[in-house]
Amino acid sequence: MSQFNIGSSILLLILISTLSLSRAYGVDIVKMNTGGLSNDFRAKYRATVLEAALEATIEEFGPYEIKIIELPTPPTRAIHKKNLHKFAKVSTLDDLKRLARGVRSGWATTKILKDSGLSTFELTTLNGLYNMLDNDAIDYIPRGINEIYGEIEMS
Repeated sequence: MSQFNIGSSILLLILISTLSLSRAYGVDIVKMNTGGLSNDFRAKYRATVLEAALEATIEEFGPYEIKIIELPTPPTRAIHKKNLHKFAKVSTLDDLKRLARGVRSGWATTKILKDSGLSTFELTTLNGLYNMLDNDAIDYIPRGINEIYGEIEMS
């Protein structure tokens, strides 16, 4: 009979322990790829948004740790030096139309270029655009004035 009471007590203790630990969490490891551009303001923005979202959900989902991973750095140029001579001749919109440009799908620039009569090669990744640039499939990648200075500093 005493064996039954000890067994029941152990079972009750395990049950109580399990119930009291029901909100215990492991630490989630969140890996963030910076695209090789960890000092780029866009990567910093994504990291800030991710961290804010994780902080806001700690109570519901538990603690986290962000691990930054950096894949190979893509080139930071928008034009090949060997093609600079093509741009020296551009003085009109028609001159610009003769050049091949690559853009990311969804960029606001894409619609503006198309509305201006400039054809574009659209890809979903910036790395894909850089590959096209490296393989002479496009002449340039349009960049915003806010992006050029940071890219010049990184190159």
